[in-house]
Amino acid sequence: MRASSQAALDRARERWEPVLRQAGERARTLGEQLFGVVDVLDSSVALRRALTEPSRAGEDKAGLTRDVFTGKADAEVVDLLAGLVRERWSEPRDLADASRSWLPTRCWLPPSRPAGSSRSRRRPTASSGSWRSSASCGWR
Repeated sequence: MRASSQAALDRARERWEPVLRQAGERARTLGEQLFGVVDVLDSSVALRRALTEPSRAGEDKAGLTRDVFTGKADAEVVDLLAGLVRERWSEPRDLADASRSWLPTRCWLPPSRPAGSSRSRRRPTASSGSWRSSASCGWR
């Protein structure tokens, strides 16, 4: 990940941590919703490009995010995504990669344990039944 994408991810982490602390038990639900968002971003190159286009105004991209995800995800998730798309990403793919690699994983970890600790939880798998696929969340 190049410098501008890494900086965008770092700022997202700073914004997301307090949301997770405040969410408590709802953090798991927020993580499930973020996995659904990643599925949508992975499946739509056009949406990913529209949300990361450098020549497009940040507020315009945030508005598109709200149009697509409001009603499908909680307000905290939509706000996080709106903040993410206002950022500058080195490559369109970096937005989905950042969302997949770090943000949802933090939702599965207890707030008192840092990511990577020996007791941290792994991302649930579809076969474990502990998270819903994008289809069952209404992501279309």
